[in-house]
Amino acid sequence: MLTLLATMRLIMAGLAMLAGTVAILACSLIRVRVRGVLPANWVVAGLARVLCRIFRVRVVCLSPERLRGAVSLVFPNHLSLLDPLVLLSVAPMRFVSAVEVLNYPLIGWMAKVIGTVFVRRSNPDARKAARTEIAAALHDEPKPPVVLFPEGRLGLGHALYPLRYGAFAVAALDHAPYVLCGLRYRPLEVVIWRGGQGESLWHALWRLVRYAGPVHAEVLPLPAQTPPPDADTAQMATQAQTALASVLGLPPEPAVSPPPRMA
Repeated sequence: MLTLLATMRLIMAGLAMLAGTVAILACSLIRVRVRGVLPANWVVAGLARVLCRIFRVRVVCLSPERLRGAVSLVFPNHLSLLDPLVLLSVAPMRFVSAVEVLNYPLIGWMAKVIGTVFVRRSNPDARKAARTEIAAALHDEPKPPVVLFPEGRLGLGHALYPLRYGAFAVAALDHAPYVLCGLRYRPLEVVIWRGGQGESLWHALWRLVRYAGPVHAEVLPLPAQTPPPDADTAQMATQAQTALASVLGLPPEPAVSPPPRMA
């Protein structure tokens, strides 16, 4: 029975993606902004809400205006393949993503259309170039905000990993206002994506669509902050980890110091 449910959901999601592709393609030709955002981005946000309904994901955000106001960057924790859908269901957004996402059917194309910045995570030089590219994207297109997952990896939902300084360096480049945003799910074991342990995207998706539901998703944005002129990005990252861990009710995972060099 659960296999039939999963199959039906995947078929419905596939049809929604195809219809969304047509709408996005048509709207990508329209350059008139609605509330500062291009129509194609609004269509992607609407498609995210449809997919959440198909998968019975119930999204609750008590302060959505914090993600829809004058904010340039959003820094959430990262747990699940649902994270982008849940965030997009609240407001249009752009993302920073691994270049491998470009290979996903339809998803890669949609990510490119909405202005996703793709990086090669194994290449430090590419990450540095991405910071400049993100800053340039924010300067050219102030809206919608760009989402970076500052943990730099998928968490397991039991602690918050240290946040990487690079995300805050992007904010400090042009004193861009940013919002820390907690993501929390119930039941966690259904939505968690154990990518760091080798679990494939498709395996995580199959577990999700076989669950009868509902899945409850909480979006917990904190008030916006703007880096000061003399911003210390290391300190910003440490303080942000503490604040985000507090709102999520999770312990902050301590940073691992590099081993001492041998004489």
